[in-house]
Amino acid sequence: MAREVRGHRSRSVSASGRIRTPSKCLAFFLLVLSSSVGLRPLVPTTMIGRGIAHQSRHSHSRRVAPAPSRPTSDSVSETRRAASAEGDDNGGAPPPLCVGSRRHVLTGAVVAGALWRGEGAAASIPPRGAIGEPVVSGGPLPLTVGLGTGPPYAQRYVELAIDAGYRLFDTAQEYGSEEGIGNALKAAFVSGKLKRQDVFVTTKVEIDNMGYEPTIKSVRESLDSLGRLEGGIDLVLIHWPCPFVRKDEPGAIAKYSKLRRKTWEALERLQQDGVVKQIGVSNFGKRHLKELLGYAKVRPVVDQVEVHPYNQRRDLEKLVTSEGIRFEAYSPLGKGYIGLFEDPVLIAIADAKKKSVAAVVLRWLLQRGITPIPLSRNEKRLKENLDVFDFALTEEEMRAIAKLERGQFVLTDDEQLA
Repeated sequence: MAREVRGHRSRSVSASGRIRTPSKCLAFFLLVLSSSVGLRPLVPTTMIGRGIAHQSRHSHSRRVAPAPSRPTSDSVSETRRAASAEGDDNGGAPPPLCVGSRRHVLTGAVVAGALWRGEGAAASIPPRGAIGEPVVSGGPLPLTVGLGTGPPYAQRYVELAIDAGYRLFDTAQEYGSEEGIGNALKAAFVSGKLKRQDVFVTTKVEIDNMGYEPTIKSVRESLDSLGRLEGGIDLVLIHWPCPFVRKDEPGAIAKYSKLRRKTWEALERLQQDGVVKQIGVSNFGKRHLKELLGYAKVRPVVDQVEVHPYNQRRDLEKLVTSEGIRFEAYSPLGKGYIGLFEDPVLIAIADAKKKSVAAVVLRWLLQRGITPIPLSRNEKRLKENLDVFDFALTEEEMRAIAKLERGQFVLTDDEQLA
């Protein structure tokens, strides 16, 4: 994770009487200069020392893969719309969320984001964050509770979420909620309720917009819909690895591998052009992720997938963690209709903690290093979903929840997609 860049006050004098500036200061100056004109870094970050996030170059290798389920594109869309509200029963008011200072913004947004542009520039890979860490525009995906905004999600709900304390917002081209989020944020910025540097917005490229030119066009349109966020969109993901086509269909893997690559190349270009700050993926299983890491010039910073106690994604978690990619969970509460709220194990833990089942599940994800983005339109539940920072689950409780795994998907098994 990027740290504050501290000025070097010591200077040495050469035999000729000239003042010599330390190499680290010079390196930092060259790096900032190159960033400001949109070039690749003129010097490697290793010259700068502890003040700047180090650029990691991990090897692009190894993986595996599991099994079931295949709804059609239409049935998945219907499922998403029908399951539009997360059922959660949290109690108590949430603590105020931490927000980043201007210093954090400089090091998080500028160093971790804008300095790494251009061909061949690998994304800065941050370590796993601390639970409840500050939300910083352009910084690493924070380990906190974000807001999912599946369709339909009107501006008034975003305004309720802002007032409740949300600073991490997730949307997608498919959801139709980009404009509502953009209008709500713009109003909050103008009123002084929020600062741009304290907000993190994610959107996703719709399946129908995959491919190089469609991705370029659609993401620029998303930037407009989101109110032309200063500095660009914080994070843009490829929503699905392909249309809902099974990997065992003849020629499907080869066909959609090419489509994914063109889409990723477009996102790399958009990052280079400053339209987006960071790029990543959603619903990418192990095979899709391994494939991407084999050719990406900019590494994905996030993989967002379905994760909840009945579908824990442990194998994918191992891969994502080993590659320094942050893990994000949609449908963390199973969209409220797979039985999590009636599960006796979760109820017992919730009773012991004097918390709701939803709070227990969200805390379980945070303690695994996974950022949850539950969806709610209810003001009380919006607040309750943030009531997860004043307690912790024991190792025994974490193990008890781990035993609930059953490989149950609310949507579809991404490992089976071409």
